[in-house]
Amino acid sequence: RLSPASFMSITLEQTLSILVVDDEELLLRSCARILEHEGYVVHTASRGQEALELARRHRPDIVLTDLVLPDLGGMDLLREIKAMDERTLVIMITGFATVDSSIEAIQAGAYDYIPKPFTATQLQILVGRAANQIRLARDNERLRDELGARYSLENVIGTSEPMQRLFSIVHRVAPTDASVFIRGESGTGKELIARAIHQKSGRSGAEFVAINCAAFPETLLESELFGHGAGIQKRGLMEVASGGTFFLDEVCEMDLDLQAKLLRALQERSVRRVGGETEIPVNIRVIAASNRDPLEAVAEGRLRQDLYFRLNVVPIEVPPLRERREDIPLLVESFLRRYAEK
Repeated sequence: RLSPASFMSITLEQTLSILVVDDEELLLRSCARILEHEGYVVHTASRGQEALELARRHRPDIVLTDLVLPDLGGMDLLREIKAMDERTLVIMITGFATVDSSIEAIQAGAYDYIPKPFTATQLQILVGRAANQIRLARDNERLRDELGARYSLENVIGTSEPMQRLFSIVHRVAPTDASVFIRGESGTGKELIARAIHQKSGRSGAEFVAINCAAFPETLLESELFGHGAGIQKRGLMEVASGGTFFLDEVCEMDLDLQAKLLRALQERSVRRVGGETEIPVNIRVIAASNRDPLEAVAEGRLRQDLYFRLNVVPIEVPPLRERREDIPLLVESFLRRYAEK
């Protein structure tokens, strides 16, 4: 569990660098002096091309540039810098302060604008706001890395014993091609677990294709799975997933006749499109999921036993949050930081 001290150390203030661009020497020196006094590392340029060279060399966090420059327009400089690094925040200085120029700058990716003449306080407040946004984004990125390294599986977070057992199973099964059956209540993150298995497997460079079997009527689901071979031909999702991972969500809701066709396709490692005659080979790793108990579904006649055995090579149970209440503080902290960044 992360201690309060750990979170405090994450948010220690970092020194940020600023590039100020203006052809007015007095304004350039004044801005540099004010910002250096605030603790920033400041670089200055009086021309657009010079600013681009400095930006490539120093990668500033914030660029403060005049809208009108002798050799390169401020809007052009803005676009070049954003293309160089999308994370750089650009503040436009304008002596005209027209609504049109301000809107154009914001639409082109500027963080904000400041009209001439401006006071030291106005400059400090605006740059300070931009700096806080950068620091918050960095804190979030650092926290995600720490959580990812210590406590999480992709987007699934937990330090509780049930989640650590789940993570251990995922890490062991992911590199294999074994079929996995994920059981868990709605909202417990079954698809997140399936995606994590895919990302940690040798198939991660190929497609992860998911389908919710409860979302389609039987005839349409068959066409979605296997494709259509008559008239306008269409690839099915099992074909699309070939080479990667195919995720069957709520598989217990599939019609029994269609379950038999699915079982045949998995055994033969090939599919036949609806209305087609050709067998098309597929190479997929199958992960199934259900919010029902699969053994109960078999007993009730909802799930074919032979299909269940085919899919349930490695069973994974995803615990509901009420059974891992100790994970709530960590989840709250993660959500707070995610929404604060947004």
